[in-house]
Amino acid sequence: MLITSKDNKYIKLYRTLSSSKKARLEQSLFTLEGERIVRDNPDSIKYLFVTEKYCEKYPDAFIISSEIAKAIALTETPQGIFAICNKPLQGEIPDSGKFLVLCNLQDPGNLGTILRTAASFNISAVICANCCDIYNPKTIRAAMGAVFAVQIIQTDLDVIFEHFKGYNIISNAAVLNGENVLNTDFKGNQAIFIGNEGNGLTEDIIERCDRKVTINIGGMESLNAATAAAIFIWEMNKF
Repeated sequence: MLITSKDNKYIKLYRTLSSSKKARLEQSLFTLEGERIVRDNPDSIKYLFVTEKYCEKYPDAFIISSEIAKAIALTETPQGIFAICNKPLQGEIPDSGKFLVLCNLQDPGNLGTILRTAASFNISAVICANCCDIYNPKTIRAAMGAVFAVQIIQTDLDVIFEHFKGYNIISNAAVLNGENVLNTDFKGNQAIFIGNEGNGLTEDIIERCDRKVTINIGGMESLNAATAAAIFIWEMNKF
């Protein structure tokens, strides 16, 4: 059956999930767009939608018209393949490893890029405290499938610090005027705390961390949060 109406219940569900954080939270579903990300994560797919050019490749998918594809796409040149997916189950914070703790990040693009970098360099978990929605379509697009490749945990700061205290994980605050990241020993269990794009980490978080670490950037005022995270991830992976 060819779906040509925006009022189709599955199309309405897709559009609601694309636009509503509340709907994504209540239904534990989110949306994907693009052939590669859909192809690489088949086990998470609940409903698949494709235009007619993909119907032989994906015979079990809903077939949608090109007009519907344009209506639900968030990219300028949609490929014609979309999915509604189940959110990955959230586990507990591991007892050891290398962690990235993101505090109050609000830019979906930054968050997605950080997740992609963390997945590429085998970070044990990315822990989010009061950050923007992981399953925002902009985050998913920037992450390029990383939401399926790295463990992501959403919790609050008290839980994070209590866990790290119990397992002797060294917590490092990414701040100004700390020890040079290039000279920092990241052996053993480590966690890097990275703060809000505009305001950085709060004083309370900084005080609760064991060490303060700085990326020296010469005369520049600051680095993009995703760029800073990438540098810390690289340095942690040396040990």
